[in-house]
Amino acid sequence: LAATTAVLGRLGTPSPSARGWLEYAAGEVEAEVDPSAAAEHLRRAIAQADLAGNRYLGGVARVAETSLRARHGDPTEAARSFTAVVRW
Repeated sequence: LAATTAVLGRLGTPSPSARGWLEYAAGEVEAEVDPSAAAEHLRRAIAQADLAGNRYLGGVARVAETSLRARHGDPTEAARSFTAVVRW
């Protein structure tokens, strides 16, 4: 996570897609260590993907966020989320 933060700092203001991919990567890194921090990163990745119109990144981040929710959150809520991301 520190490396991702350092990269973001060096990039200045990257494009929404670049920022989204970095947030996605941070979410994956944090997933098993700090699920709530991971969820925040993944939500920011989704927001950046939507801003950029990057459907691929949006799909990847949504599937990762839903999977994280299934492993560390409410299984009923995760099941509802899976229905929404199956198309990805």
